[in-house]
Amino acid sequence: MRRVLVIGSAGAGKSTFSRSLTQITGLPVIHLDAEFWRAGWRETPRELWQLRVAELLRGERWIMDGNYGGTLSERIESADTVLLLALPRLQCLFRVV
Repeated sequence: MRRVLVIGSAGAGKSTFSRSLTQITGLPVIHLDAEFWRAGWRETPRELWQLRVAELLRGERWIMDGNYGGTLSERIESADTVLLLALPRLQCLFRVV
């Protein structure tokens, strides 16, 4: 396990799970939300985002969490392990609220 992708609904606990997994494995964690959002909650333009994700995927070892559909196929292809956190919708909604 060298490249781990953690996906799931908003509120499923992807970031919390990823932080715990990095403590166990020693793999560096990449939170896509932190990479995507710019100051003032501005989105990264699509072209720049795709380039940034491609750059992140070149790393030899990582845990990457996030749900950015426009880059999902590339992230799945680059990962050797994909973990889907499939929690009940109401539980996720409660966590988001």
